[in-house]
Amino acid sequence: MIKINIMKVFTNRLNDRGFILQPFKGYKNPDISVLRRNNDIISVVQQVVIDPTINPTNQIDAFFRNIMHNILQSGSRNIFFEGGGDIPIPDFFLDFCREHYIEIGIITPDEFNNWLNRIE
Repeated sequence: MIKINIMKVFTNRLNDRGFILQPFKGYKNPDISVLRRNNDIISVVQQVVIDPTINPTNQIDAFFRNIMHNILQSGSRNIFFEGGGDIPIPDFFLDFCREHYIEIGIITPDEFNNWLNRIE
């Protein structure tokens, strides 16, 4: 079996609903998209890229710290990840999101439309 990338489709559907890709100075990561519609700012993690030959824990921590930086710079209030993987969300990131009132969405094929309907 192979895994399909539903996050690209999710991002495209957000575009269809008026969200526009929001580049901002000093931050470039093709694996994280920031979209804006008026005052609504959403971050979408397209994929988590780590080198399987190196200690994954350090890379995962660095990836989530990078996302925290992205959220602070962009002002995102929602962040979406694709579900069904094998990487747990670190506690320090969950704590950060609680402290900054960031909603975390886990997108699976079964929940895809439910999340889109919540964003309308």
